[in-house]
Order: sequence, then structure tokens, then C-alpha cells
Amino acid sequence: MPTSAPRHPSLSQERTLEKTVSNEISKIMHLNPKAIHSEMDMLPHIRAGLSFKKLTDICHELKLTQQDLSRSLGLNTRTLARRKKEQKLDTQESDRLYRLVSIYALAIVVLENKDFALNWLSTPKTLLGGEIPLSLLDTEVGSREVEKLLNRIEHGIYS
Repeated sequence: MPTSAPRHPSLSQERTLEKTVSNEISKIMHLNPKAIHSEMDMLPHIRAGLSFKKLTDICHELKLTQQDLSRSLGLNTRTLARRKKEQKLDTQESDRLYRLVSIYALAIVVLENKDFALNWLSTPKTLLGGEIPLSLLDTEVGSREVEKLLNRIEHGIYS
């Protein structure tokens, strides 16, 4: 009797998910959704440095203080004060902010609700070693672990 192979998402399902997440990112960052089709379309914005206003808008969207958001981005308060004065984030800071937004957008798409996404990102997860997902987004490794867990949920692997 043949055993069934593990269910893997099809390429079209992955593209649909990527497109849906890209649309969500566009909304969160107040960008033209027709201009952002994939992460590659964000590259020029990130390299040029996102505006400080994007950071404050995202604080509001995520219902975080700037201090909480700066911790999630790995920014100290002095750097945050300098960026506020300059009104622009550097490339690395913009990349970290984009990483946070993309995880938030994925959570919205997977959990199908902004409030559920915010709650999920703010609550400790056993499969993340008891860590709060938002607290892991200051590093690439932590971000990947949160993303992997969200993808497992999306594909019905997480229970």
C-alpha cells in the first residue's frame, strides 16, 4: 500500500501567498500596491533608506511605542533620536524595519486578521523557546524562525 507523501504547497500557492503578503506590505507601508509585486521591488526603497515617518507609522500600526519598536529593530535610543532628527533610516535599519513589516504582513495573511496577528506576534510561543516573536526580529536568525513558524501554520503543519 503506497504511503502518501507529505503535502507540499504548489508553486502557484507559494506565488499567491507571496503576492498577498506583498499587497499587505504595500498597505502597511503606504506604498502603491501596483508597484510592489515582490520583495525585489522593495530593494530600491530599502537601499535609499526609509523615512523616519515610515517608522512612526509602523509603530502606530503595530500599537508599539518607539522604544519597543527600536528594541525589535536593534536600535538604541540615541540612534533613534539621531534618525528622528535626520528623518531617515540608514540601509541596515531600513532592512530591519522591512523585515519586521514583512513578518507582520505574513502574520496578517496567515491568521487572516490584524488583531490576531498583533496578538500572535506579542505572545510567547513554545516552538520559539518561549520567546515573544516580536522580540526575535532584531536578528536575521530570529526572524527566519518566526517566518518558518508562520509558514508551518499556513500549511497546516503547526497544531
